[in-house]
Amino acid sequence: MINWNEYRFGELVEFPPKIGLKKGEEYPFIEMDVINPKSRYVENTQRRKFENSSCSKFANGDVLLARITPCLENGKIAQVRTANNESGFGSTDFFVFRAKDKLLDQNFLFYLAKCDLVWKNAINSMVGASGRQRADASFLKKIKLRVPGLAAQRKIAAILTACDDLIENNRQRVALLENQAEEIYREWFVRQRFPGHKQVKFVKGVPEQWTVKKFSEIVEYYIGGGWGEDDQSTTFSEAAFVIRGTDIPDIQAGEFEDCPYRFHKPSNLKSRTLQSGDFVFEVSGVSTNQLLGRNVFITEHLLKYFNAPVIAASFCKQIRFRRELVSPYFMKYFMKLYYDCDLVGIYQIQSTGISNYQFESFLKYQTIVLPPDELQKKFEDIVKPIIEMRDGISLANIELRKTRNMLLPRLISGKLSVENLDIQFPPGMAEAAHAA
Repeated sequence: MINWNEYRFGELVEFPPKIGLKKGEEYPFIEMDVINPKSRYVENTQRRKFENSSCSKFANGDVLLARITPCLENGKIAQVRTANNESGFGSTDFFVFRAKDKLLDQNFLFYLAKCDLVWKNAINSMVGASGRQRADASFLKKIKLRVPGLAAQRKIAAILTACDDLIENNRQRVALLENQAEEIYREWFVRQRFPGHKQVKFVKGVPEQWTVKKFSEIVEYYIGGGWGEDDQSTTFSEAAFVIRGTDIPDIQAGEFEDCPYRFHKPSNLKSRTLQSGDFVFEVSGVSTNQLLGRNVFITEHLLKYFNAPVIAASFCKQIRFRRELVSPYFMKYFMKLYYDCDLVGIYQIQSTGISNYQFESFLKYQTIVLPPDELQKKFEDIVKPIIEMRDGISLANIELRKTRNMLLPRLISGKLSVENLDIQFPPGMAEAAHAA
């Protein structure tokens, strides 16, 4: 590693940087919950009055690293993006890093923070009571690191940034495709501007030939999920991935990687293996603030990615609808809208710290207005290719993240040299690299 020098982390980084905010004035605010470990950037989703000087303070481009368990272990690390280059503040449980001029590149710092040399050492430094442990700042500042010169740092950051930019562009494409399909559903079945609607007679606001069904009439099969065991045994001998309620938002966003792989009784697995077109529906939870009823539509691409049996977790139910009555693609957006509009809440009850969904009552009393088969078929023919394209991009993004994660430690450690690479820098970086 030619021209690599050893420093302590505190010699390379302003930690925390000095930022002046005025009490009583509004600034961008970032909560811990909005940090996505799979995304490089975090943008402020709200503004708040600055009142508490103990909050973490940051400027545009600074790196945030969660210092509290389990957020740190979950990899909550991000680079700040604020509108108009504003400074802001956030959770007291962030470390804020800023690269020192002439020693460290700010984009390289983000990837340095994500590598094991910093992240895992931060985890190992945690002190405090169980469940509220925090990383030790003084320990982190003393970590010894070898880093290249600024020109090589910027080359490394440019390679990894290219991966992350493509990942982010794909995430946006996934969201746009999902929004497109949902908008078609809303246009046809909420606003009721479906093909041929002008020729249809409406009775009490409902088109003729549309039928009202109870959920018990359209559900073909349902069963509670399972959890299995961590380790294989003669009893728990069959392997399968498990979809938990906490996995549902990620899967909806096209991120499938975090579902646990566990071992199950063959009899349990046989009756619970998910098929394309099934739904996983959350029916229990320990958070009083989390509305139950989160659900996800199981697609062929999702099952192809796992390449193994998949089941719903024990706090969820597997639901399979009668395809002769209802298209699963129609149900995907009905179920999503049903949840987004908080209509699921009437069947949720709280007892002894656990929220439970009255699923049998939901089946017995919840009704749905179904369009004719031919209209559902038209909708499926339009939406299915959109969902398949969305899933294809999601699978490509998973491979991109694997590539980025493989490159990161090799580049940061110098095992993969960039000295002789001719890197095309993003706008603004070329001048800085030349000056270095």
